[in-house]
Amino acid sequence: MKKYKTNSLSLASALSLFLPITSIEKDPTNNNCLFCFDDTPQLRELISNFWNKNLQVDASEFFAQTKTLKARIHEML
Repeated sequence: MKKYKTNSLSLASALSLFLPITSIEKDPTNNNCLFCFDDTPQLRELISNFWNKNLQVDASEFFAQTKTLKARIHEML
């Protein structure tokens, strides 16, 4: 299956409340991390809603997920 990759922590945090992150990779061109998801129609709809400010998530869950992803990034360094 095709993968969708993003280096946006906020987008990855929001998406991962709905879909699993399949992997976290280091970007070979810089020192960023890439969050990888299976590229599905549901994912594309979530991304569109996120950027159009139509995606609704619980604020405390989003904060907790962002904190978790930051911890995973720091484990990779």
